Amino acid sequence: MEKTHQIIRYWKGQRLSVEVTEGELYEIQPEDPTNSGHLGRRCRVKGFDGEAMPRRAFVEYEDTQRIGLVRIGDLIEIIADGDGETRGAPAEIASS
Repeated sequence: MEKTHQIIRYWKGQRLSVEVTEGELYEIQPEDPTNSGHLGRRCRVKGFDGEAMPRRAFVEYEDTQRIGLVRIGDLIEIIADGDGETRGAPAEIASS
């Protein structure tokens, strides 16, 4: 059974609700601009560090297939559309 967790995060001054689901593809976009070590890396969520209110997700990086631990608030969903792929947060901001 796949697990989903919803959190509130901020993206360039905008308040967003982010839903993170096991098995889905995400891009790492840290809220803190000084924390850019994994900026832009794509990953697939494998699990969470807690049951009720997790703070971090276990992910498998697409480029190396290694497992890592990432803050849930740093994940942006990648949405596949007809022309290619777009990131969830910028598309939501552009429409508002």
